[in-house]
Amino acid sequence: MYSIKDEGISKILSAYESVNERMLNEILYPAHGDAHRGNLIPSSTGWCWSDLEDVSLMPKFWDLASFIGNTVLFNGLKHQTVQHALQNIVPQEQTSFEFVLKARVIFGPMTNLSLALQGQGDLDFAKMQLDRANDFLLHLKNGVLWD
Repeated sequence: MYSIKDEGISKILSAYESVNERMLNEILYPAHGDAHRGNLIPSSTGWCWSDLEDVSLMPKFWDLASFIGNTVLFNGLKHQTVQHALQNIVPQEQTSFEFVLKARVIFGPMTNLSLALQGQGDLDFAKMQLDRANDFLLHLKNGVLWD
């Protein structure tokens, strides 16, 4: 059983607290809220979003951060989609995108771990996501996301 004393959980809770404090002061924009490739459907006129129950007001870049954050959590930082996105963010937008990506990467594992600890999810999956999120946070702290 995991507890707050678990090092991985302690790290992500600390990161959450700092992100949550800043999130309270962010300007919010309409967003899909759960952007990942499973929510895109091809049509004759282009791609359409599905699964709209998470549509809400979110910080700038939330949908892009959600898409990239999900990729980080499922495939790690070295995945080509993550690397392509990081290499193509306009330099003056890096700080904003980095913050929102950090928030999104923290949010997923915390939710999955909370559900799993209540017996409503896959604990092994949640632990894997927690490890990947903490790996991401370490890379972010060391400033190596943009190398």
